[in-house]
Amino acid sequence: MTTLGEVLKNLCGKESLREAGQRAGVSHSYLRYVEKGADPRTSAALRPSPETLKRLAKAYIIPISS
Repeated sequence: MTTLGEVLKNLCGKESLREAGQRAGVSHSYLRYVEKGADPRTSAALRPSPETLKRLAKAYIIPISS
């Protein structure tokens, strides 16, 4: 199974996390956490909110259904 982090890494390509984060309206550090799948401070699984997922989908031009 492909993780959200793996999908984002592939979509990002050579674009920096800072640039991708600006397009999506999230911080580059949060985007890094999403790619890794866990918050490094707590090691807890990271579960982006539906709003964040919508922002990421819009930034990467991925259709979503409501």
